[in-house]
Amino acid sequence: MKLSALLAVTALCGLSLAQSSLLVLTPAAVVTCQDTLLAWGGGQAPFYVSIIPGGQVSAQPIESFPATSASNIDWLVNLAAGTSISIQVTDAAGWIAYSSPVTVQAGTSTSCL
Repeated sequence: MKLSALLAVTALCGLSLAQSSLLVLTPAAVVTCQDTLLAWGGGQAPFYVSIIPGGQVSAQPIESFPATSASNIDWLVNLAAGTSISIQVTDAAGWIAYSSPVTVQAGTSTSCL
């Protein structure tokens, strides 16, 4: 789901994404060695994005990305099938948001591992 779709759903539900609120989308599918869109809304740039073990908010990141001002990034999934992950996004104000846990699915290649 793209960020524009998230904003449309949010508006339909009567919710607002204030500057201080931060919301992370949970990807529908995460597949080994395929690109996945990591997206979020709200908050204040820059954003700091990490992949953490699924649902373990105090765990060390499995992977961290450079700071970005964008509201999404593409990630070539370089984790083995069966790995449970969550996406963590921290904004410039220190707000932290997480996706729901999702399990990496097997792809047709493992060349990126």
